[in-house]
Amino acid sequence: MDDNKIVEFILQKKAILITGIFTLVGAVVLISTFTYISFTNRITHHFFQDVTITQQGTELSQENSSKKNDCFIEMQIPLRSDGVLNSWKLENNLHGAQYDIFIRNNTFSKIKDWNLKLKVPEDAKIDSSWSGTYKKQDGIIEITGSKEAKNEEILPYSSCKLGFVLYAQKFLTRTQVSLEAKLLKSPFNYKFFNVFMGITVFGAFITILMTINYFFIKHQQIHAEKEISELLKLCASFIDTRDAYTKRHSINVATYSKMIAEELGYNKKFQKNIYNCGILHDVGKVLIPRAILCKPEKLSDEEWDEMKKHTTYGAEILKDFTGIKNVHSVVLYHHERYDGKGYMKGLKGKEIPLEARIVCVADSFDAMATDRAYRPHLPKEIIIRELEKGKGTQFDPEIAQAMLNLIKDGKISI
Repeated sequence: MDDNKIVEFILQKKAILITGIFTLVGAVVLISTFTYISFTNRITHHFFQDVTITQQGTELSQENSSKKNDCFIEMQIPLRSDGVLNSWKLENNLHGAQYDIFIRNNTFSKIKDWNLKLKVPEDAKIDSSWSGTYKKQDGIIEITGSKEAKNEEILPYSSCKLGFVLYAQKFLTRTQVSLEAKLLKSPFNYKFFNVFMGITVFGAFITILMTINYFFIKHQQIHAEKEISELLKLCASFIDTRDAYTKRHSINVATYSKMIAEELGYNKKFQKNIYNCGILHDVGKVLIPRAILCKPEKLSDEEWDEMKKHTTYGAEILKDFTGIKNVHSVVLYHHERYDGKGYMKGLKGKEIPLEARIVCVADSFDAMATDRAYRPHLPKEIIIRELEKGKGTQFDPEIAQAMLNLIKDGKISI
């Protein structure tokens, strides 16, 4: 894509629209994800499982060691320094033992407001506890975190240790437990979220960049158009002053061409461009001798052949000029006729570029409506009759009708 196409792409706001859509889609996904996660973070999750009872130093069973993306509980009866379980037997067949509890958080979410419930025999009682808040009611030991132990929250892929001394008729075995907790998820733990975050940030950056470029180029374009407009007016003045009888002809043709384009429904961009084409349509006349341009009598065949060359002279002058779209075609073909009898190429119908067909009508109208060296301007009725007669022969019928509409509606006065 060359520089001109890139500039055109930016000025059409396509780049801003495309990057804006990417940004909007990304933003919608991010907001939706945030909303969903914010909602789920308020939900209390229930984890029902069998607690794993192990002795200190033993390995977990394969079943529990593979509990990825889950929360599970392990209890240990630690060993004393003599290698014996830290337990003892009391009167009335009661056994006392120390139990260390590990809550394993194998998720990528932080655990908060957790509550561990352990079913124990009715005769069991807690003698002492640490690193948590304990209470026993109806055969259930309920354990929660405490501010002092700083274990109210359990970070992802970490564990929380707490413990108690329990007296009961026998040691605890694999006992049904439940863990209630809120999982505080972070959206950054999801790959799709990070992808859309990247899309959104990148899209926003490109959108801002394209917007800045748009206004910068637009500002330059407005400034350039202003300078071109002044230069074109200067060119028109130079072209027209070579013939006192055609003063303001270039401006008039440009104005009529723009009005015809508007009447036909073409957009502002097309209207502005054809106005500029109209100003330069007779630029080749700068190379025609004044004696021919200003001759009050009918031109000889040789003089008429020279006069007709102003189209090719103009095309040669503007051959490398690209500042105005299709101006080269307008200069070269604005004297072609719809029936193919014009000059210099003898093009016919739609073979003649649209802009040249419009300028042809505007040029012919101004030639009839203004004084010339060889005759005064024609009356309105004759001009209308000539335009009607020229439909399909000299002029494109649709374009000639547009000019007639402008005259009949009073938008162009004669």
